[in-house]
Amino acid sequence: MKILILAGGSGTRLWPTSRESSPKQFLKLGKEGDNSSFFQKTVRRFLPLASKEDIWSITHEKYAAILQEQLREIDPSLESQMILEPERKNTAPAIVLALKFLEEKKVSQEEVVLVASSDHFLSDEKQFLEKVMVARQLAYQGKLVMLAARPTKPETGYGYIKINKTGDVEAFVEKPSKELAQGFIKDGSYLWNCGIFVFKIETFWKELKIHYPLLASLSYQELVQVFSSLPSISIDYALMEKTKNSAAVVLDLVWLDIGSWDSVFEVSEKDSNSNVKIGNVLDIDTKNSLIIGGKKLISTVGLEDMVIIETDDILFIGKRGESQRVKMVVEELKKQKREQDV
Repeated sequence: MKILILAGGSGTRLWPTSRESSPKQFLKLGKEGDNSSFFQKTVRRFLPLASKEDIWSITHEKYAAILQEQLREIDPSLESQMILEPERKNTAPAIVLALKFLEEKKVSQEEVVLVASSDHFLSDEKQFLEKVMVARQLAYQGKLVMLAARPTKPETGYGYIKINKTGDVEAFVEKPSKELAQGFIKDGSYLWNCGIFVFKIETFWKELKIHYPLLASLSYQELVQVFSSLPSISIDYALMEKTKNSAAVVLDLVWLDIGSWDSVFEVSEKDSNSNVKIGNVLDIDTKNSLIIGGKKLISTVGLEDMVIIETDDILFIGKRGESQRVKMVVEELKKQKREQDV
């Protein structure tokens, strides 16, 4: 099995710590003694499943140096296991580029590939790997397999899939309203789309030629040459929502996309007042808050349900539960042409 780890996103919802020069997947936000980035934790997750030469990371050329450094920290033999995008695109062009690259390496069409993002939290990694093996068997049978998690809350920032009793995917719903998401939880047949895919290379090309032939027809070299002109489209829109040949494997564990400060709060260790504190923090009568700083002292009094993020040049203060809207700040800064702040 080949493992492809997508590590090219910018992660604007973890601004101001996640920036264009150092996106969220490479951040090391753990407490003292936990010096692994989200990306590094993802790579380590798959080491029991695949040999090092079968684990490949995909990123934009501008992040090659930081990705290589973080791979080297895990194992020097991994630092050459990179596939570089000439330009940042969405998941469909990135996955196609990586598969064409593997073809150049003479990887068999019968090989099963797992594609995963580099910024997910999983509560039970042993069970996760067991579910991957189930997905691999379905992939050998010719299915495009998605890993999905049971929703634990009416999350509006995730995509959902509806499955039938046999495990086949019946419908996709992208980022529903809160009311709709609440209905999905009561229904029981809707799951969070984890964005983790398992398939045989042969099956992938067969289905892509039917549903999005533009991306399937080019060689690796041709793809590199025209990459900047390709549409920015997710693999969900390009293929998974169209194919009739998909199945889902359900993860019976806590899964989260670390796509907001709220999700960072959810997966982090908390003190007796349910605060997450990283850095130089002094809190008095403060509860249920996420406070991350650097060298400067951050002191709080009488706060609750807050997000406070301090970097060398920016201070962000927001309300917990609203952190998905951080991307609106980034969009406004771009409109004001304040590139140094994004």
